[in-house]
Amino acid sequence: MQANAHLWTEIRGRRRMADLLVATMAEAGAAVAFALPAESLNAIVDALRKQDRVRLVTVRHEGAGALMASAWAKLTGRLGVCMGTAGPGAANLLGGVYDATADGAPLLAVTGQVASHQLGTGSFQEIDAHALFSCTGAAPHTSASPPTCSPAR
Repeated sequence: MQANAHLWTEIRGRRRMADLLVATMAEAGAAVAFALPAESLNAIVDALRKQDRVRLVTVRHEGAGALMASAWAKLTGRLGVCMGTAGPGAANLLGGVYDATADGAPLLAVTGQVASHQLGTGSFQEIDAHALFSCTGAAPHTSASPPTCSPAR
């Protein structure tokens, strides 16, 4: 049986990459994140739950969330944030990313991804996010949490 790495990290008082991402979003001016919660975004959704500076608005489709984030950015001048799961969820963000880029609106699109050891293997929901988003005029960037260690037994 494997321990829940996120719970163990929280018990030890350590911050996760997801916590740092949410804090950085807040510092950059984001007030709302539009997302369809999914397995590859669980840590970020949990980090959003634990703080009160960035509110999570759940959507029924990633594409709708991306367009909502783009509209938010255009109307408020603040950073719009949208999130989608790995693979098809990332592809569904494209419309909103194109929309924001065309109008010069500040937008952060966050996607999930398969485990790093599965990249390049054609695994379920694997997608080349760099290639997908590079055609939008956006600047794709990949960040990953370091491998987590199971607690000693």
